[in-house]
Amino acid sequence: MQTIVPASVPAVVKKRQRVDPIIEAWKRNGDKPRAYTAGTFGPGASTAMMARDNMVWSEES
Repeated sequence: MQTIVPASVPAVVKKRQRVDPIIEAWKRNGDKPRAYTAGTFGPGASTAMMARDNMVWSEES
Protein backbone atom coordinates (compact mmCIF):
# COMPACT_ATOMS: atom_id res chain seq x y z
CA MET A 1 0.00 0.00 0.00
CA GLN A 2 1.29 3.44 -0.95
CA THR A 3 1.31 6.14 1.69
CA ILE A 4 0.11 9.53 0.46
CA VAL A 5 1.89 12.43 2.09
CA PRO A 6 0.02 15.74 1.97
CA ALA A 7 1.89 18.81 0.72
CA SER A 8 3.35 20.92 3.47
CA VAL A 9 1.55 24.15 4.25
CA PRO A 10 4.55 26.34 3.33
CA ALA A 11 4.82 24.59 -0.06
CA VAL A 12 1.14 25.16 -0.79
CA VAL A 13 1.38 28.81 0.26
CA LYS A 14 4.41 29.34 -1.98
CA LYS A 15 2.60 27.83 -4.97
CA ARG A 16 -0.50 29.94 -4.32
CA GLN A 17 1.65 33.09 -4.19
CA ARG A 18 2.77 32.33 -7.75
CA VAL A 19 -0.64 31.36 -9.14
CA ASP A 20 -3.02 33.74 -7.37
CA PRO A 21 -1.84 36.89 -9.23
CA ILE A 22 -2.47 35.15 -12.56
CA ILE A 23 -5.98 34.09 -11.53
CA GLU A 24 -6.71 37.60 -10.23
CA ALA A 25 -5.56 39.17 -13.53
CA TRP A 26 -7.88 36.83 -15.44
CA LYS A 27 -10.76 37.89 -13.20
CA ARG A 28 -9.97 41.61 -13.62
CA ASN A 29 -9.76 41.30 -17.39
CA GLY A 30 -12.73 38.96 -17.74
CA ASP A 31 -10.37 36.45 -19.33
CA LYS A 32 -9.67 32.78 -18.80
CA PRO A 33 -7.35 30.13 -20.22
CA ARG A 34 -8.28 29.08 -23.72
CA ALA A 35 -9.17 25.45 -24.30
CA TYR A 36 -7.36 23.35 -26.86
CA THR A 37 -7.19 19.72 -27.90
CA ALA A 38 -4.84 17.53 -25.91
CA GLY A 39 -1.70 16.61 -27.83
CA THR A 40 -1.66 19.86 -29.82
CA PHE A 41 0.59 22.88 -29.41
CA GLY A 42 -2.08 25.06 -27.86
CA PRO A 43 -4.85 27.38 -29.00
CA GLY A 44 -4.53 29.59 -32.05
CA ALA A 45 -4.37 32.60 -29.74
CA SER A 46 -0.96 31.40 -28.52
CA THR A 47 0.42 31.72 -32.05
CA ALA A 48 -0.91 35.29 -32.27
CA MET A 49 0.57 36.14 -28.86
CA MET A 50 4.02 34.96 -29.95
CA ALA A 51 3.74 36.78 -33.31
CA ARG A 52 3.25 40.11 -31.51
CA ASP A 53 6.86 39.76 -30.32
CA ASN A 54 8.12 38.42 -33.66
CA MET A 55 8.43 34.93 -32.22
CA VAL A 56 7.00 31.57 -33.25
CA TRP A 57 6.18 28.29 -31.53
CA SER A 58 8.44 25.40 -32.39
CA GLU A 59 5.90 22.78 -33.41
CA GLU A 60 8.26 19.90 -34.01
CA SER A 61 7.07 16.60 -32.65
